[in-house]
Amino acid sequence: MAKLFVLLEKRGSGFIVTDEAMQMLLSVPNVVLVIFTSPIRSGKSTCINYLVTGDTTSYYINHPMKVDAGIYSVTKDFNTYGPVPLSTLNTNFGISNISGISADVNIFFVDSEGTEDLKQPKQDVIMGIMSLLPVACVCVYISTGQVQEQTLPEIA
Repeated sequence: MAKLFVLLEKRGSGFIVTDEAMQMLLSVPNVVLVIFTSPIRSGKSTCINYLVTGDTTSYYINHPMKVDAGIYSVTKDFNTYGPVPLSTLNTNFGISNISGISADVNIFFVDSEGTEDLKQPKQDVIMGIMSLLPVACVCVYISTGQVQEQTLPEIA
């Protein structure tokens, strides 16, 4: 059964995978980590909620990730929701199984804290994301507008 948990916690100058996350990830076959990253208030949590629920009628669906109106960051830490079977996403959006891609895949959506929150140093969030890249299958960057040249190093 899918649940919300914290994937990484800050320890000293780095990050470690939480015990709960380790248990979740090791208990499920065919794990795919999908990391969402971008500046604060760009819609990372909302996008995950759309994918998980299949409901795209409102910006303020509060499941599984907490969302709220305003100018301040809502997401703290590296909140993760899963496992969500790929077959569930296919059903939510009317997608037929694609040959060569297993519907047995179990997706874990990782919602990172925004990279421009003044309460959390940007480099801490980026270091957390970088620590996940060796095991991530997909990294999604959400943009609130056109991607500018000065944004490319952050995306990279």
